[in-house]
Amino acid sequence: MKGAISFDLVTIPRWTIQREALPPFCPSCGSMIVRVLAERRQIYFCVCRVVADEFVPRRK
Repeated sequence: MKGAISFDLVTIPRWTIQREALPPFCPSCGSMIVRVLAERRQIYFCVCRVVADEFVPRRK
């Protein structure tokens, strides 16, 4: 890897972020956990960490 990623410089398009009606909150930092869909992956994260990074299979 060339260098560390500065997460202050990462931008995520709003239309890729999905929020639940009653979103879960992170037990560590208390922030809302959101889901981002990117191609065939979905990533759940909060302010302090990535909660889950999952592969989404194609529908048949």
